[in-house]
Amino acid sequence: MKANDIAALMVTELNKANAKFPQFN
Repeated sequence: MKANDIAALMVTELNKANAKFPQFN
């Protein structure tokens, strides 16, 4: 895995978490 792939995956996971838990925004 490339570093930028990992960063994109982390952003995706953060976006999913924000969608599930909007109070954390």
